[in-house]
Amino acid sequence: MSRMTSRTAVLGVALVAAAGTATPALAAPARATTLSLTVARTSVAHNQRDPITGTLDAGRTPLRGKRVLLEKKASGARSFTQAGSATTDSRGQVHFSPVVGTRRGERVQYELVFPGDSGDRASRSRVVTVSVT
Repeated sequence: MSRMTSRTAVLGVALVAAAGTATPALAAPARATTLSLTVARTSVAHNQRDPITGTLDAGRTPLRGKRVLLEKKASGARSFTQAGSATTDSRGQVHFSPVVGTRRGERVQYELVFPGDSGDRASRSRVVTVSVT
């Protein structure tokens, strides 16, 4: 093999090797999300349900198929605990209907939490307090 052919062959092998090396694509940044919470009533009779609705979106785009947690903090509790979970529908909404409290005078706080995922950032709703009458 001549010198020129030898160099061409080495260069060709190097180019093929470089072309076969995949560079990982940069991941798109996760979208900011917002999560709203609405309760039907802020005062309910004991042992009654109070419908809670949440809406998850990224800008003006509703996020479908995302898991949202309902968290609850009863009177005297130090922290929120998970009280349920639901998956958003085509409008980015979740619906819960918890029994609010068993004792008159109790005040229960609720919030919704979206833990985030690879494409969307985590978000929390405002905290809403429901009084038991």
